[in-house]
Amino acid sequence: MQSLGWIGHLLFAISAIPQAWLSYRQGHSNGISRGLLCMWFSGEAIAIVYGLYEQVPVPLMVNYIINMICLVIIIKYYIYPRKEI
Repeated sequence: MQSLGWIGHLLFAISAIPQAWLSYRQGHSNGISRGLLCMWFSGEAIAIVYGLYEQVPVPLMVNYIINMICLVIIIKYYIYPRKEI
C-alpha cells in the first residue's frame, strides 16, 4: 500500500513538469491565470511550512517541493517573459 501512496504522490508532483517545461521552452506562461498561480503558490508554501512543522511523511514533502520548483519556473516566465529577438 505504501508503494501506491508513493506512486500517487510522485504522479501528482510531476504533473506540473509539462507546464514548467512548456513555459521554459516558449519563454512565457501566457494563458495561466494570476489567481491560479497565487492560490497554488500560497497552498504549496503553507503545505511546506506545515509539513516541516508537523513532520509529514517524506512522499508528501517530495510532492510539495517538486511542485514548488515547477511553480517557481512557471511564475518566473509569467512575470518575466523572454524577450524575442
